[in-house]
Amino acid sequence: MKVRKMIAADAKDMAKLHIATWRATYNNIMPVEFLANLSVEKMSKNLEKIIVSEDITAYVVEDTGGQCLNSGYSIVGDIIVGKARDDELGYSHEIFALNILPTHQKQGLGKVLLNKALENLAFCDKIYLKVVLENYNARNFYEKQGFVNTEKIIKSNFSSFILKECVYEYNFL
Repeated sequence: MKVRKMIAADAKDMAKLHIATWRATYNNIMPVEFLANLSVEKMSKNLEKIIVSEDITAYVVEDTGGQCLNSGYSIVGDIIVGKARDDELGYSHEIFALNILPTHQKQGLGKVLLNKALENLAFCDKIYLKVVLENYNARNFYEKQGFVNTEKIIKSNFSSFILKECVYEYNFL
């Protein structure tokens, strides 16, 4: 396994990773129709924008050993960080997403990616991320890594439904 910065050619594999992760993680949280209709092509186009953005950076875990290639996955994890999207929260930067292929979870890859992101955001006093309220595995993971639940709840609008997300903070000071 190798951690590296995202390149343009990764967008399709990252989209496949995101869809597999979302379907496994949000199976009983998001509407079935929404998860079933997630599109690799549409998500790839959104992820391609990261490459040209000066405000967003992504890192991937690449399966260099070929363990996942037979299953169609060469990227088994990613993390996306950048300038904050929610100005009203008072942070300069955030972690947008951390995805690990379900078959590779609980193997330390999330921690490796998170540490890589934190290294690159260490110039900040503090950063934030949002976690879906019902995603207890992710909430526990971030708390173990030193993130603190701010007790703020944000309602995020997805095409046909609204999700409640908890705001977590990481303080570098």
